[in-house]
Amino acid sequence: MHASTDNYEEFQQLFVNGMNEKLIEEYFDTLKNKEKQYTEASIPNMSLIQYADDSALLVQISQNTDTGHYEVFNVIEVPQEILNYFNESLIHTLDISN
Repeated sequence: MHASTDNYEEFQQLFVNGMNEKLIEEYFDTLKNKEKQYTEASIPNMSLIQYADDSALLVQISQNTDTGHYEVFNVIEVPQEILNYFNESLIHTLDISN
């Protein structure tokens, strides 16, 4: 929402303290450009669960509008090459000091 309204200050406040400023700017520009291209988007709620044996599951949850509770919608075993991609991307993102 903040990217679509060109509100960088509010967007920046969504990130953890000490986050790499250039990375935040890249994220903002990426989202802003996507917002210009597409009028609709969905934001699925997913959690990546990693296990000690280097396997992972992607769990999709959905909020029940009647009860307000979150419910499991889908569980997908993550292929190793995709997990490797997630891990490489997360390592890059979690380096907040650079």
